[in-house]
Amino acid sequence: MQTNYKRWKIAKSTWGSQHPARARFVGSIIDALSPAINSKTLLDLGCGDLILSRHLSGQLKYTPADIYKRSDDCIVLDLNKNEYPASFYGVIAAIGVIEYVNDVEGFFASLSAKCEALVCTYSPSEGNPGRHAHWHNNMTGKDFLSLAVGFYDLQELFRMHESQSLFVFRPRR
Repeated sequence: MQTNYKRWKIAKSTWGSQHPARARFVGSIIDALSPAINSKTLLDLGCGDLILSRHLSGQLKYTPADIYKRSDDCIVLDLNKNEYPASFYGVIAAIGVIEYVNDVEGFFASLSAKCEALVCTYSPSEGNPGRHAHWHNNMTGKDFLSLAVGFYDLQELFRMHESQSLFVFRPRR
C-alpha cells in the first residue's frame, strides 16, 4: 500500500494534532530520557504540525521529518518508499506512525543503526476491533514486540489508553 499523500496534506487535521495530550505525555517521557542520551538530538518522524516540539523542554535539538516540508528544517522522506534518515540521532520519535508503515521489520532494522533510543507508539489489533481501513498493518501487540525485539531491547512500556501504547526501545549493539 502506498502512502496516502492527500490524507496527510493538512497537518492540523490529523489525530495527533487534535489530541495534544498524547504529545504532552510523549514529550515528558522524552525529557525524562534525555539526560541518558549522548547525542543531544531528536528526530520526529511523521511530525505533522510539529506538535511534539511544543511539549519538549529543549534538552535535545529537535528535527522534524515528514512526507511534506512542514518547516524550513524539516526532512522530507516517505517510509513506505524505504526513505530513512541519513544522520544519527540520540532519540527518534515515531508517534502515530507505525500503523501506516508497510514494512515494519524494515522500519525497525533501518532505524536501529540511526539512534540511541526509539520512542514510538503502536495500536495493536486486539485493542482496536474496528481497525481503521487506512492503516497499513494489523499486528497484535505480541507480533509487534516480536519484530521490535529482533533489533531493540524494550526499556519501558506505557499504556496510553485502551488502544495505544508507548514504547521506549534501545537498539541492540
